Amino acid sequence: MGSFLGNLKKVMSNDKRLSSRRWILKYNNQDRIKEIKLIYKPSEYDGSRTLLNDKQLVNKLEREKQLKL
Repeated sequence: MGSFLGNLKKVMSNDKRLSSRRWILKYNNQDRIKEIKLIYKPSEYDGSRTLLNDKQLVNKLEREKQLKL
């Protein structure tokens, strides 16, 4: 997950416009992040999980990383 987090931060710093990407997270039994999925058409997504933008995803991943330390 560390390299994904680094790559996402790098892309965010290079892309000055707001990203329309949206992500969902799936968790395991211990409420730890198990999967990260990119939603290609957020306007058509009708699932129960919360859609996250890039900044929200980075915040969640950094919090998860702190829990592992």
